[in-house]
Amino acid sequence: MNFRWLIYISLVLALGFGQLVWKIHSDTGGFSSRFFPPFAATFFTITMVAYFREKPLWRSWFWKVVLWLVCFASICMLVFAAYLAWVQALIPVLIILGVFVFALPSINILYKYSYKSPKTWN
Repeated sequence: MNFRWLIYISLVLALGFGQLVWKIHSDTGGFSSRFFPPFAATFFTITMVAYFREKPLWRSWFWKVVLWLVCFASICMLVFAAYLAWVQALIPVLIILGVFVFALPSINILYKYSYKSPKTWN
């Protein structure tokens, strides 16, 4: 794992847990809006570390299901962004697109880990 990925992983964790701290400090949002970002950040971090170390973690079918769920959620997020663009709410559209672009390397690693690393799963 090179320095670039360490910076990316640190940024993912900082943003995920930063969202939690901000939501707790401002006393807004429910359970899912407070705790899903750090959970997702930790989950993506575990996936990236397991991929770079070439270690199997649980079963490959689990990671394939997670990949398809993440892809479905990403498509839903982009459809929602298109709706917001249609009603001319541009700031939320830019935030959603920024989150999507920021998550692409994690999704790519999740794809490589679940489908493209057969020596890890043998």
